[in-house]
Parts: sequence; C-alpha cells; structure tokens
Amino acid sequence: RETTPAYWLVVAAIDRGTPPRSSSCLVNITVLDANDNLPIFVVSYISISIPEHLPAPTYVATVHADDRDGGVVLYFLPPENLTLFAINSTTGVVTAKKSFDYEIG
Repeated sequence: RETTPAYWLVVAAIDRGTPPRSSSCLVNITVLDANDNLPIFVVSYISISIPEHLPAPTYVATVHADDRDGGVVLYFLPPENLTLFAINSTTGVVTAKKSFDYEIG
C-alpha cells in the first residue's frame, strides 16, 4: 500500500476588490494504489512426502502468497504439472490427481 493514501488541501480564492473578499474550499485527493508489488510466497520452499497408493484426490499442501498492494492473489500450476496435480486457484490448496506407486515412479 502507499504510505500516504490521501491528502487534504485547503484552496483559497481572493478577489482584488475593495474590501477584498475571499472564500475557501476543502479538497480531498485520494491516491489510487498501483499494482506495483509482486505477490510474495510466505514460504519459498516446501518439501512434502506422499505415501504411495493413497486414493485420489489427496491433499498435498497449501501455499500462500501475500500481495502488498492488497489485491487478490490467484494460484495456478504450469500445464506440465496438471496431469498429476491440481491447485485451487483461490485457496492455494494443492491436491494429487492420481494415486502414486513408488515402484513405477
């Protein structure tokens, strides 16, 4: 988030008459937050062991990333991982889509 999210200004107007007359106006300026920060994973490395022959789908892990801009983080897997694993795009829950056999690899 930005360090100063809003500014308040007092703008004054004065005429050159005799006597001079003036008035003022209060102006609120809101700074819109740009998407200028990368999402950062809370943990950058996770090591998981999965027992073989568990029925699919099997819970594997939950990943979590924070966005300093306050935006919504969505999770996805690269296409080459989609035959074995799935991820919930909003919760970060990773599941195995098949049962693994240690002997087969």
